[in-house]
Amino acid sequence: MTKYKCSSSYINDLYNGTHCWQVSEYYTTDSGSGSGGFYGITDIGYDGDGGGGGSSGDGSLNDFDQNNQEPKTPCKKAQIMSDTNSELNKKVAEFFNKVKNPPTGMNEDGWIKTVDGRYISPKSSTSTSLSYNASDLSGIKVTESYHTHPTGSCIPSWGDLKRLAQMYKDGQIDVDDFSYGVITSMGCTSMVISNESEFSALADRVLNDSGTFKDNYDKMAQLGGGVEGTIANFLGLLGVSGLNIILNQTEYGSDDSASLGGWTAKEPDNSGGLTNSKCD
Repeated sequence: MTKYKCSSSYINDLYNGTHCWQVSEYYTTDSGSGSGGFYGITDIGYDGDGGGGGSSGDGSLNDFDQNNQEPKTPCKKAQIMSDTNSELNKKVAEFFNKVKNPPTGMNEDGWIKTVDGRYISPKSSTSTSLSYNASDLSGIKVTESYHTHPTGSCIPSWGDLKRLAQMYKDGQIDVDDFSYGVITSMGCTSMVISNESEFSALADRVLNDSGTFKDNYDKMAQLGGGVEGTIANFLGLLGVSGLNIILNQTEYGSDDSASLGGWTAKEPDNSGGLTNSKCD
C-alpha cells in the first residue's frame, strides 16, 4: 500500500504549505550503525502558496490523510509547551532541578519519548555524553529527545547534532510533534523542526562533513556570549537549518533561588542576539 509522509513549512511563523512525499516502505535497524531509513521515496510537492524544497509534483494532496490537524507553528508549539501540567514541563523541571546546582563530576542524564508515550532512559553516561541501548530504539518513532549538560553549553555539542541528524535519517523522528532539548543551569534550549526539507539538508551536511564543519562548530561553541548570544551564534553557523528555537531561561528570585521562567519562541535579531518571535 502506498503511504505518504507530510510535514508543514513556515516562514516567519506563517504557514507556508505542507510538503509531502510518497514512501513505499520504511525500515529501521537495531544494529546502531545508522544504516536504516526510508527508501522508495517520491517527492510530490507542497500544498500551499510556498514552493520550497525542490518539490516535483503539482501540489495535489488528495491521496493522503493529514488527520485534519492544524499545523503547529513554533509559536503554537511554545504555547503547548507552556502548559504547566504537561508531562514535558514536569520532566524538564525535574531535570533542571538536578543541574541548577550541579555537583562536581555530575554525569549527563536525559530521556527519549516515543509516539506511544513510553520514556526511554540512557543505558550509560559520563559528564560529557550518554548512550542508549540500540534495542530500545529499534523500530520506534520519537517525539522528544532531551538531555542535560551539567557543566556544559546551552546548545547541542557536535556529537549531539550528529546523533540528531542520524535519528532523522533513520526515520525515527515524528517531525511535526518532535522537540529536542538541552537542559543546563541556564534553562532549557528546545529546538523544533519547522521546515523538514531544510533540516534534511542540514542533516546531510552534518553526516557527510569531512571535518571543516565540525572544526567551525567547535570554534563557535567556544565563543560564549551568554545564553542568547550562544544560541544566535549556533543558528548563524548552521545557516538555513529548518530549526526554530523555543527557549526557557532560568529566572532568579529575590533570594537568588533559580527556577524556569517559561517557554518563548525565539529568532535571531540584527545585533547578534535573539528576539521574541512575533506570536499572536
